[in-house]
Amino acid sequence: MSAAAKVTLIVAAVVAGTTTDVFAQPAPATPPATQAPRRQTPPAKAPQKPEAPKIRQVSGITLGWIRHCAEVGTPPALACVTQQEIRDESGNFVISLAFQEPAGGGRKRIAIGVPLGSWLPSELNLRVDQGKVFDARYGTCLNNGCFGALDPTPDLISQMRSGQMAIVTLWDAFNQPVEVSLPLESFRSAMDGAPANISESEEIHKQWIGSLVSRAQAKQQQPLNDQQPAPQPAPADATKN
Repeated sequence: MSAAAKVTLIVAAVVAGTTTDVFAQPAPATPPATQAPRRQTPPAKAPQKPEAPKIRQVSGITLGWIRHCAEVGTPPALACVTQQEIRDESGNFVISLAFQEPAGGGRKRIAIGVPLGSWLPSELNLRVDQGKVFDARYGTCLNNGCFGALDPTPDLISQMRSGQMAIVTLWDAFNQPVEVSLPLESFRSAMDGAPANISESEEIHKQWIGSLVSRAQAKQQQPLNDQQPAPQPAPADATKN
């Protein structure tokens, strides 16, 4: 019981005799007991839902989709992978997406590569444009990144062939969501066309990263060059003939 409900009401009962005195002053009436004021309890506030974290949008530079195939196993069977890699302006790895077709018509997979330091306990998923979200599961980390995979449905493959963007959602080192968009404009042509030469692709990839790094270094050097004092003109000869 609350303190306010425990207030005791005191009632004084006076029993008067049968004789009265006309000159006697009437006894002051006993004031009724008063109840202590109740304390007003403010209504409980409805619990507020935590705000959803703001998703950071990330894009980068890419060479587009490239398809490689090779014969593996005994007897030899063709295995193919169609992949795209995104890097930032400094050449740093951002994300990769690879559609894997094992030899012998095995189970197809989509592998997603993310940078080292990504928050692995959180979700990793893929969608095409504003379509259905497909969840992936992290598997392993190597010296060049961490990798997750999912089993693509025929519907997802169809969406990738006709869609505009493949959007990967991951969580960064600060446990904040990040969305990375990979253009799909060349996915269909890469899937349907002849596979690229692996050695040539490796050389192109190496030169591409080198050019990004060189460009970033030159950009960093530019402010230092701007701070250098301009060369002063040679002083004019003070003596005149």
